[in-house]
Amino acid sequence: MNNWVLDINDLDTENNVVLNKVENQPGLTAVNFDLPKAKTFLEFDSTKRNYVEITENLEKAPKTIEFWAKFDENPNKRQLIFSNYVYGKNGMGVEITADNQLRYVEFGYTNGTLTGSLDVRTTGEDICNEKWTHFAVVRDFENSAVKIYKNGTELVNQKLTNQGTNKLTEDLSFSNKHYIGTDFRSSSSFYLDGQIDTFTLWDSSKTSEEVKELMDLEVSGNEADLLHSWDFDFNSLSNINPVIKDKKVDGIEALAVNFNFDENKDSILKGKSVLFAGDSITNAVKDPEKPYYGWAGRIGTANDMDWKNAGISSATISTALASSYPENRVVNQLNQNRSYDYVILHGGMNDSIAMTEIGQMSDSYNLEDFDIKSQQKDLILRTRQEINDLEAYVEENSDGIEKISAFFGDLEERKRVMKELSDLGIASVSSALFNNIEITQMGCDKGDGITQLAKHLSIPIEETMACGDAANDTFMIQAAGFGVVMENGMDELKNIADFVTKSNEEDGVAYAIERFALN
Repeated sequence: MNNWVLDINDLDTENNVVLNKVENQPGLTAVNFDLPKAKTFLEFDSTKRNYVEITENLEKAPKTIEFWAKFDENPNKRQLIFSNYVYGKNGMGVEITADNQLRYVEFGYTNGTLTGSLDVRTTGEDICNEKWTHFAVVRDFENSAVKIYKNGTELVNQKLTNQGTNKLTEDLSFSNKHYIGTDFRSSSSFYLDGQIDTFTLWDSSKTSEEVKELMDLEVSGNEADLLHSWDFDFNSLSNINPVIKDKKVDGIEALAVNFNFDENKDSILKGKSVLFAGDSITNAVKDPEKPYYGWAGRIGTANDMDWKNAGISSATISTALASSYPENRVVNQLNQNRSYDYVILHGGMNDSIAMTEIGQMSDSYNLEDFDIKSQQKDLILRTRQEINDLEAYVEENSDGIEKISAFFGDLEERKRVMKELSDLGIASVSSALFNNIEITQMGCDKGDGITQLAKHLSIPIEETMACGDAANDTFMIQAAGFGVVMENGMDELKNIADFVTKSNEEDGVAYAIERFALN
């Protein structure tokens, strides 16, 4: 007995097998059906303002531009497919006009004067028809023409006079980057609605027969006339890694911006058991109506998790062995012969170092003078190494020291030392706590960190937001496009902030993200 359910919604071009509902019985293969395309494409949505950024300037103008796309049906608005338009600079692009036609534009300048200007359009064509279509634009230098193809059929063959600006620009170089789905020329930016699968640029003017061959060509990256080729494979990207590799060896990467690649993917935490451990912001109350339903609770409920909360208000991971609230302490929870898929820890600086074995320390200091509570004293003594000659140690281990953190019992002494070190100008000096200073190499503070990260991700620093609460966040708050400080953060930091959010016990970071980043 066999049972096959022939449901086209369960199939696509990559998965065209109809499974047999009878176990261990053969399936069926759907052949020559117009099946939906597998999600190897990117979905462009103008309301989400998503786009693809070619991260470097093209080294030369392509002679053939070709791509697979499915555009939303007749949106009656201008939309940019491929563009780098900046007034007064060399540019080229492909777009959809407001009357549902395909348009190619080109601008060439010599010493600031416009010497080449082309505007070539299809007429009477249904470009936005919600069907997968292959498009090609050919800059035909041999015949002085611009040609536009749809599914291998020539729609436009516009001859150029080569008089005035009506000509192809031979050596069209670019000083600004190209984008797919926008070009940031205005506040609206003419964002795209539709789907694009592949986008390929060639250094040769393809003939009609060659354009037809491109429709079935799987680019290897070794083609002699290949400039660049990007596959927009949704499933190969993630929110953490939205980088699209160029098939051309040593080519240019592209960056997918404002796409939510994880929206249909289950988290690795789905249905798992977890122990949440940490300080007051790690509360994992399951009831959203409760005042301490924080980020941990949202993670747990969103992923249908089974969890135990070991987070205590005003407590830290460092106090995991304390006798107070023993039922909630990390070690006690782990000693209950219950297995967890994950243990999620959250804490501050003292939490992380107190739980790290880094050596031994003698009881030669009055730790209470450094605001060390009695319950933490034993841990600190067991997890620190006493250094008798700090100067010699630094000289011998200079390559391995990333940061020096010093604690002061005398706050006036701390103030003096901090000023003297800052005045020397040889290191970055900040603080995370009222009684400490932190010393790092110049160029290694949080401000430089967010600047370099934004550069690496090709995100304008003006579009970044940073959240902080302590003095060592100062450079970061100043560098970011929008600086947010916690309500219970330092007053000095609040004075330079763009916005003061709720306290950490009120999910201040989540509040800022929801208010300014998600809306």
